[in-house]
Amino acid sequence: MSAPVSFPVVPAGSLDIDLVGDFSCPWSFLGTRRLARALEHLQGVSVRELRWHPLRLKRPEAPAPRDWRDHLATRLPKGVSVEFAEGHARVWPYPYPQKGSIRHEVFSRRGGVYFGIANLLHYRASYPQMLYRFADYNAGRYSSRNAAFQAALARLGKQKLALDGDLLRYEQGRPAGQQSGTEQALRQMAGRLGLDPGDIRADLQQEKTERFSQTRLFRRVFELAEQQAGRLLPRETLPQIRLQSPKITRKLTTEWFAKRVDGRYQSCLQRAPQPRS
Repeated sequence: MSAPVSFPVVPAGSLDIDLVGDFSCPWSFLGTRRLARALEHLQGVSVRELRWHPLRLKRPEAPAPRDWRDHLATRLPKGVSVEFAEGHARVWPYPYPQKGSIRHEVFSRRGGVYFGIANLLHYRASYPQMLYRFADYNAGRYSSRNAAFQAALARLGKQKLALDGDLLRYEQGRPAGQQSGTEQALRQMAGRLGLDPGDIRADLQQEKTERFSQTRLFRRVFELAEQQAGRLLPRETLPQIRLQSPKITRKLTTEWFAKRVDGRYQSCLQRAPQPRS
């Protein structure tokens, strides 16, 4: 028979907590939420200090302690990034009462769902299936449309291009001076397109907006590519991007992500009650 387990009595006001975890992991994040709820129910005990120690995961530890929300913000997917949430709230004010900043709201259940749905649905795109919005959620808005543009350009120029949905190179969120493979291919056929390099660059800078599909560059590439193919070409295709993370041990792609989410979406639609006639 095993000996009974005894727990030490914690004197009031003397509780220190050391928290070790990688908060880019959803399970670690849920653990912090449960800890917060537990602390709310403590009776007669106050927490003197709560220290977070980041877990080393195939990389050096942070040189100095920092707020776990800042750490997590650098690892979140685009759909729930702090940058997106703050930009969205500046244009469309957050409709719920706030206890803190928008940054704080992103990490709440309500804020995460709200801003995630906004990134998925709150933009105009003429996709024939939700599948392509799921891909955009992972790769960035309009990536499916831009990947189709790259595919048409590759056909027109008879060359191989990365179908990643990024038409320009970016540095710190801004278009870089260095040309992408897509821009280089377009400049090589500038005469055929009837556009000069400045026009090409100006139109490519619209790639993250709905307006890009109305530019002369977009229309001209598809016009010539369809003449060459003898048929209409799709205006959307799944971006070919391999997902990279220390926790991913097998080959996963944006296409895999989009199809997996779409499968669950279709399953939900089948279970939904049918409207009465």
